Amino acid sequence: MRKENVTGNTVEKIRDYVFKEKKMKEGQRLPGENSLSEILGVSRSTLREAIKVLEGQGFLKVSRGKGTFVASEVPVNAYEFVQLAEVEKELKDLYEARLIFEPEMAAFACERATEKEIQEIVRIQKLLDAAIENGEEHIELAQLFHHAIVMAAHNEFLLQLLPVIDDAIEEAMHVYDRVADLDYYSIHDHRIILDFICKRDAVGAKHAMSIHLRHGMNALSLNRSSIKK
Repeated sequence: MRKENVTGNTVEKIRDYVFKEKKMKEGQRLPGENSLSEILGVSRSTLREAIKVLEGQGFLKVSRGKGTFVASEVPVNAYEFVQLAEVEKELKDLYEARLIFEPEMAAFACERATEKEIQEIVRIQKLLDAAIENGEEHIELAQLFHHAIVMAAHNEFLLQLLPVIDDAIEEAMHVYDRVADLDYYSIHDHRIILDFICKRDAVGAKHAMSIHLRHGMNALSLNRSSIKK
């Protein structure tokens, strides 16, 4: 592993330890170098590099002969950073779960949907297109589009997975401000998926749904190796 990756991982470990696990207060002293390196499972030299990074970012304050302390004025985004990392991890897991079952559901919908169910998917997508173009709230419509496809697959067990879809869409749109790409994919990709479903092309629909979900992951930067399991 490259040195910068080791240091970066240690920076994350210290942030988690200080702000998430221990919830240390401003001005509080961190454990000594030997203890902390043992707690985090890193070498002392790597620990020192990571502490330098966090000191430069304003999270920690190093006082010679006294130790390392949580800065008296921690940057406002310190806790937000930890929360965002947690959200990214959860969101990545949700999208990976969707990748496992939603493409197959799109294929099943092509084979099993009634004409009425297909028309309902068409209707929802038209409403979603209009809401996005008019700058209106559209989280529920995005959820309904995917719901309608799963419903049209006629698999009672997989209906229980609808909350996975809801959580992924809601978190993506509420937490991130990189929504422009998501909106584009909601229009462009959905239309392609819908076209395959209307043609009852199961292979095409499955492939299009998989691409759509990967587009979402890319837009949210969820393919980064820095998001750890």
